[in-house]
Amino acid sequence: MRAIDPDTKQTYVIISEDRYFRIRALLDDEPFDIRETYAAQDAALARVWDAPDMDEYNDYDAHKPK
Repeated sequence: MRAIDPDTKQTYVIISEDRYFRIRALLDDEPFDIRETYAAQDAALARVWDAPDMDEYNDYDAHKPK
């Protein structure tokens, strides 16, 4: 959801509190460790790679021109 300040014309994006806390680490000045994102990356990719229509990529070499 977007909100516009009528005085400054500045646009703000309103997000839910749970989403705010999920991205807050990206906004903090604390050191960032990419390893903390591995579980979320795995979960996101699993939804794509575990889809039945992606099965043909499990044996990519079988589809390569010879």
